[in-house]
Amino acid sequence: MKTILPIFFLFIFQHSHSQNVKNINFECKYIFTINEDSINSKSEIYNLEFNNISSRYYSDTKRIKDSILRDNYKRGISVEEILANSNQYNTSIFPTEIYNYAGDNFLTVFENILSTKYQYKDSIKPNSWIIFKDTLSINGVSCQLAKLNFRGRYYLAWFAPSISIPFGPWKFYGLPGLIFKVFDTTKKYSFELVNFKQVNDNKEIVPYKGMVIKSNAKDVALLKQRMIEDPIQQLELATGTKITIDSGKEQLMSMFQKEQSNYKPLELKFED
Repeated sequence: MKTILPIFFLFIFQHSHSQNVKNINFECKYIFTINEDSINSKSEIYNLEFNNISSRYYSDTKRIKDSILRDNYKRGISVEEILANSNQYNTSIFPTEIYNYAGDNFLTVFENILSTKYQYKDSIKPNSWIIFKDTLSINGVSCQLAKLNFRGRYYLAWFAPSISIPFGPWKFYGLPGLIFKVFDTTKKYSFELVNFKQVNDNKEIVPYKGMVIKSNAKDVALLKQRMIEDPIQQLELATGTKITIDSGKEQLMSMFQKEQSNYKPLELKFED
């Protein structure tokens, strides 16, 4: 994916502060990469939409998959058939949706486990970032180095002080500039800005209004771990129905194989 020219990048940023702050003014695309070993890796595109005060971060893969599933449902395809064919679609590595609303000093995170949507607040503690004087030019934009210890991993980030927006990929926020690149010190995980554009579609960054179960990051991570380890048991607990081989147990296990192979938790430790 071609990276946008830095001169145009800065021009559209500097000339858009007068726009309606409720509407999405910019869209960044980050490529998230997991280097499983020296040969094998996985990558996925994530979108960061933001204006002067709010942001929304989500998986492009999940957006496409959800759109297909909604279309199938509207066409009258049964839930059973949709589930039976869902293994054909690409599965997001991290289908999390993250918002940073105006005036909040925390993130609002939404995660889907089975048919349940969980919501929790999360944050990076103030002064957690250590900013260094080191600089690096990325696609013609001067970036500065910062370091973070977050949930059991150390990260290095390159951010652009000239683009005074405190947003970035995933849960990384709070730096005095847009994050261009961030990676853990083992270089297994990385997020890199690959595209930037101004948008004028008048969409707004607004909170999700549907039904959710409010929780916290640690409990949701535990639920996801249990779901990956034994999806049948968790499905039986959620539905109150015993799943037998005749009722589709093998089919369900096949459906969860992609989920199991994609599960690579970034967060290793949680504070009590």
